[in-house]
Amino acid sequence: MHSFKCLIFLITLCFTAYIPLSAAAPVKLIFSYTNHPAITYTLLPLIQQAYQRLGIEVAFVEANGGRFLKLAETGQIDGDVGRADVLLPLLRDMLPAAFLDDAVVSYHCRPTIKCALTDLNDPQQQLHTPVVSQILPLMQIKIAARLYPVNDWIQLQHMYLQGRVDRFLWIETLTFASEPHTNTQKFVLSHPPVKLYHLLHRRHQALAVKAGAEIARLRDIASKNRRLPAAEKQPESL
Repeated sequence: MHSFKCLIFLITLCFTAYIPLSAAAPVKLIFSYTNHPAITYTLLPLIQQAYQRLGIEVAFVEANGGRFLKLAETGQIDGDVGRADVLLPLLRDMLPAAFLDDAVVSYHCRPTIKCALTDLNDPQQQLHTPVVSQILPLMQIKIAARLYPVNDWIQLQHMYLQGRVDRFLWIETLTFASEPHTNTQKFVLSHPPVKLYHLLHRRHQALAVKAGAEIARLRDIASKNRRLPAAEKQPESL
């Protein structure tokens, strides 16, 4: 009888040892994010809480524009808090796990200067924006004005407040507040809204359904109450 029990134990141990790593819940996930106000103040905490409720620890690394594309391509991140669906053709290893919001592009300029949407068709005009150059054509947006890239959304706001920028392009989410904290004239461009999705690397495909359901539940609460339930702890940044 003792030998039989030992045999059963060894068989069980062997099967346990060869469970694929992908079947086990990840110990910690690293998500990239952009410092756009809608991401920083609403969507990042939402993602944090969703995974926290699933018992999965997450950390965040800021990655705007080209840096995000590089991190995604090299597999250095497990996903992203929220990116436009038009980028998916460039992200062969990323899957959309949960819808977060719709977004449009808006044109902003100082109240003291004359401006209109037709400025975008003027090659003499200068516009600043953190929007990745690949996105605008994918969004079916044609702009003849000269675009000057800035590093991120916070830098753009600081440059405007310092008087170094008079005109800029902005991304606005439609459900959660995301306008720049500045006094501007605003014109919303005419184009189909893009969808922002929480992305997961394909290696975490088995987690997508469960995570997506929890994110959708919290998003529904946040969109109705305009705030999230109280978080258990603050998001961790790398």
